Amino acid sequence: MGDLKEDVFYVTPEKKVASNVQEYKHVKTFEPEGTGSDYDQKKIRDYSSLKMGTRVLLNSEDVQIITNVSSRQIVTNVGNKFRKSDGVEWGGGDKKITHKLVKQE
Repeated sequence: MGDLKEDVFYVTPEKKVASNVQEYKHVKTFEPEGTGSDYDQKKIRDYSSLKMGTRVLLNSEDVQIITNVSSRQIVTNVGNKFRKSDGVEWGGGDKKITHKLVKQE
């Protein structure tokens, strides 16, 4: 086929990128930059409203999609895990789910 160039994406956390892909640009999300005009940002006050398939912002900037919700853990499509500590606060290290994105009608 000759010089056909393909884009290749690795779904890997940046800190785990191996030497064979270090020259590639690390992409935090497959979503377009920003949230676009199709979505409204709603600050999350009640984490029980989050469910599988909900688009969320991490640290008010990184768009991810929730892939699993249980009573003790929320997981996003790139493997970020948020656990319920002390039965009250949701934490994921230095990351925090700050807003959910609601499609405008």
